[in-house]
Amino acid sequence: MSQAIKIVEKNRPRNFQSLYQKQRESEKGEAINPQLEKIRKEIAILKKCDHPHVVKLKEVIDDPAAEKIYLVLEYVAGSDVHWRRGDFDTASPVLTLDESRRIFRDVLCGVQYLHFQGIVHRDIKPANLLQTPTGRIKISDFGVSVFIRPKVDGGLKKKKSTNTWSSETSEDVMPSMGAELAKTQGSPAFLAPELCAIGEDYYALMKSKSFYEKDQSSLGKGIDVWAIGVTLYCLVFGKLPFFPSSGALAELYSLIVNKE
Repeated sequence: MSQAIKIVEKNRPRNFQSLYQKQRESEKGEAINPQLEKIRKEIAILKKCDHPHVVKLKEVIDDPAAEKIYLVLEYVAGSDVHWRRGDFDTASPVLTLDESRRIFRDVLCGVQYLHFQGIVHRDIKPANLLQTPTGRIKISDFGVSVFIRPKVDGGLKKKKSTNTWSSETSEDVMPSMGAELAKTQGSPAFLAPELCAIGEDYYALMKSKSFYEKDQSSLGKGIDVWAIGVTLYCLVFGKLPFFPSSGALAELYSLIVNKE
């Protein structure tokens, strides 16, 4: 049976923003590698998933002496969903309503399963929906996904004595829920309005105690539900519902928040 391989760097070069982030330390006082922590989180999430509409993780290959980790994934022979023809500003749909309905149904089933498992995908979009030769949809790319509540089983924790990943309590690979969900991870055009605050509005949100006291399960699910709605619009109309004429990110965020 064919398999797909995802190769991830353990020590990715820091970007401009991360230069200003304080170095975090574990409880033992050891410096934490943000990239490795992100990989561990993605592995923990993938390990929990076993559903017809979610790409399945088969194996993790991690040589301590190597600079890369290899994720062996279920191979999907098709490609991501092709939903438009032409450029973004002149795009037109390529799918029929029946085809869009079938894709939408599969995505809903997959996201419902993820939410039941306590997982928020955070990057639902056509490019992350893989289509099998029989037309079924599988959700892929969990690089920015998070747990929205602690799990005491099914998480992954690497054993120090061996080069394997075991199912144990995974709280150490889960970020702070409120702070993580507040970040604008994912694709800008598919972000929910509550993630599109900029300037003073953003800093007011981050300082707001009420934001972190919200039910993070409902907030996280809402992020995915909004992205599913944007995805459905793309499938049916062959274009994005929010497209800034200037191409500026600030204009896009304003459209998402204010356009009816």
